[in-house]
Formats: sequence, C-alpha cells, structure tokens
Amino acid sequence: MCPALSYANADFDKFIQDGDLSFTYRMDYIYLNSDKYGFGSDESGWSDYNQSTWAQSGKVAYKSGYYNDHFGFDLDLYAVDPIGPQGEGFATREVVRADSNGDPVGFTKLPQAVLKQKFMINDFSVELFEGRRTLKEYGGTSAEDNAATSSYKSITSEIKSEQWDIKLGYLLAYSDSDEIEDADFLTADGEDIDYMVTADATYKNGADSYRYYITESQDYLRKQQFRYSHSLGPDSWVGPAKITATVLYEEALSNYKAMDSSDRMFDDYAVIYSLDADFYYDSGFAKIAYYYTEANRDDGFGKYEINMASSETGGVQGSQDILTSGNAIDYHNDDEHMIALMAFYDLNPSFTVGADYRAGMFTYAGENQVEDEITLVGVWHPENIPNLSVSTVIAWDHNIKVGFDNTPLLVDGKTVDSHGRAVVSTVKYTF
Repeated sequence: MCPALSYANADFDKFIQDGDLSFTYRMDYIYLNSDKYGFGSDESGWSDYNQSTWAQSGKVAYKSGYYNDHFGFDLDLYAVDPIGPQGEGFATREVVRADSNGDPVGFTKLPQAVLKQKFMINDFSVELFEGRRTLKEYGGTSAEDNAATSSYKSITSEIKSEQWDIKLGYLLAYSDSDEIEDADFLTADGEDIDYMVTADATYKNGADSYRYYITESQDYLRKQQFRYSHSLGPDSWVGPAKITATVLYEEALSNYKAMDSSDRMFDDYAVIYSLDADFYYDSGFAKIAYYYTEANRDDGFGKYEINMASSETGGVQGSQDILTSGNAIDYHNDDEHMIALMAFYDLNPSFTVGADYRAGMFTYAGENQVEDEITLVGVWHPENIPNLSVSTVIAWDHNIKVGFDNTPLLVDGKTVDSHGRAVVSTVKYTF
C-alpha cells in the first residue's frame, strides 16, 4: 500500500474511532395551571388555564472524530411522542406539537446537523460550525431543552485558550424545541428580520472573570451584557464563594421603535442591574441575588423584552442567561426590585434536595405590588447508575393578571391577583 493511502486510511480509522454515539431516553411530565394571562375559554378570558403535558422522547446523538485532525460532523435525532392526558394549553410548554386541529401529535426532529472544523493557532483552539446547531450560552440567544432542543441555522465559531472563551455567530433561522423545520426571524408585528449576529467573550484571570456579549437582530433589538465575577477561596471569611455583578442592557432599533406600542415592551431601552453571591459547601450550594429593572414605556406598563425576535411558528429567541432563567420575564417589570434565594443540599451521594424563592416588588395603579414564587426540588441520581437522573419540581406562585402586552387587568381601578401551581418531573437515562 502506498504511504499516502496508508496515511489516509489511518486518518479515517481515527475519524471513526474518536466518534461518540449515545442514546438517551427521556420522559417529561408537566402539570401547570395558571390564571395570570388572558387564556381560558370563559367570557372574561381570565380563567384558570391548564397547560399540562406529558411526553416521552428518544435521542440519538453522534459526534464524529476529526478527519485529518481538522474535519468532522455532529448529528442529533429526536423522536417525541405524547403520552397520557394533555391540558388545553399543552402547546405553550413546547414539549409536543399541536396539529392543525390543535391536538397533540408526536414528531421527529434533527436539531443538530452540523459540519465542524478544528484548528490550532498558537495557544488558541479555533472551531468552526456550519448548519443547524443547538446554541448554549451564545450571547442573547436562547436554548430550549424540552423533550427535544431548539436550534439555529447558523455559522458559528468558538475560540478558546487557557484564559479566553469567545463565541461568534451569524444566525439565519430558528427552530423551536417543538418545531421540525427552520422558521424565519420576524418582528413582533410580522416584519422580516434577515439575520441575527452575536459575539460573546469571557476572560478569566485568576479569581476574576469578565464577560461581555453583544447580540443584534437586524434593525430590531440590540442586547449587551457586562458581567464581572470574583471567586473567593476556602480561606475567606465566608468560605468558597463567588460574587457576580451584571448589567444587561437592550436598545430598541428602528424597526422595534416603528411598531405599535401594544407590540413593544419598552420605548427606547431597558436595563437589568443584578448582584448575586454563590456559596459552595461540601454538601451543598446556596445563592442570594438582587435585581433591579428599568423599562420605561409611556403607553403601557414596561418590561424587559426577552425576545430578540419572533418566528413564523411562534418561537422566540430570548436571553435567558440570568438567575431566573425561563421565568425571567415575570420579574422584570419597569422599576421592579427582585430578590432571589436558592439552596441545594446533598442528602447522600444519590439524592439532592433544594428550594428556590423569588419575590418582585413594584408599584402600579398607585398600589404596591408583590409577585413571588416558591419552588421545591428533588433530584435522584443513583450512585450505582450514573447515567440515570430523576427530578421533580413543585412550585406555587402569586402574581397579578396581565395581558400579553403586559398591561395589568384592573377591576374598579385595582389589580387582580393571579395564582399558579406546577409539578414538573423529568426522567433521563443515557445508554
């Protein structure tokens, strides 16, 4: 065999041998009832709305090695099937799809089908990705991880060294976690957005970490985050801990300002200031955080806008890179102060319990308003079955009723209380 052919065969063998193939079974059960928004079928439109869903899914994930140390591909395939009863608002959970009649249906999805290249330039590892890809911690983009995952049609790059972690992205379309095809980006009033771009850089220097990102949806919204973290060692007076300060700023661009006020969440800009402290223990973790939001809106009640864009299928692309994650939009009204407390404790190597409490305080219609939520968490991760996890979350919340444009419902000039309750359980096993 000629040397060139032998070398090529060796490269191909390495390409195959370095690949990783995994299978994951997952079951998601969500019981969720809320009367916060204008859902429901009664005449008032403010009745309790059942958004419960139940589904199982299977995932096949393949990550190839690199041919010639440079070229490879990743491929994920999901199959999702509804099981058990579904609430009338099941589709809001983005776990299973709704057909043309509004009934739950199963689906298959390819959320990740991407070519990848890897190079070394001095001390930097440079990776390039082209295709449909799930993006996590990419600036102001979001990552939905339900029975299936969301994904972007994109060209992205990740540049890493011992101190730097840089992510760049040019995004052309979006597929929500319960959608099969890519969907074009749209403004809230249905106008086209041709692209989104993002740049996200983290620099670590000893105990200090700095992060900055900027994400822009064409002529619509621009988001920037400035974050500084300082880690404390075990010899500090509080033990091992991390203190983080963040400013999350978003600016309305021309197409956002041109929309009707009912489609906007703020007029010119919105900003969230936050300070949080994480404490690490041998058998647990605790967090305390404070947030303050500015989101002025002359014609309506302002709110931090989580959606960088909408899509033809109703999916959204928002920044959830803050403590409250998917519930962030409930605690970031104009001039709102929010506190959050979180604690987790390992009862033993196989079982973890935790609790999370959040409360937001603001003024509306001359009244002091308080919205809060308490969440209890249990996670079983058996030591002798490392690929299995079973989690259960129980939550209750108190809020005020609002419309989809964030306008509170008033009766006799006063706000109206809303209440929600949820049980979420997830089983995951990877083969």
